[in-house]
Amino acid sequence: MRTAVDTALTCTADDDHDALRLELMGAGRELLAAFEAGGDATVARERVAEVCRTALLPRLDEDEACLVEAGQHPETRLLAEAMRAQIRALTALTGELGTSGEPWEAVAATRALYTMLAAYAHHHALLSSALDALAP
Repeated sequence: MRTAVDTALTCTADDDHDALRLELMGAGRELLAAFEAGGDATVARERVAEVCRTALLPRLDEDEACLVEAGQHPETRLLAEAMRAQIRALTALTGELGTSGEPWEAVAATRALYTMLAAYAHHHALLSSALDALAP
């Protein structure tokens, strides 16, 4: 029989977060280059939004289920709640990329996404360590 700790521990590995950050960084560099060149950044902006839609948001949805279960343990409840708040913020920033704002706003949102994803990945590693300590 699987426990909540077992379920949380079977969530995908932290390497996924690093791969997401790398993919987001590559798309973000394209956006920044288009912005700095003064050209049309629409295609580059859409690439960042696509990375978010196809890779980041689905992964965060997977994490959400694990975080709900991790929140059932007193030892990991606060961290899980904080990470769920980070997911909401990352999701909101992703939505900003879909609006028709200025290119500099897309660059700023992409940088914020990258920075927040780095913090989130660090918290995910902390949570994994805490859950490992709880495992029988």
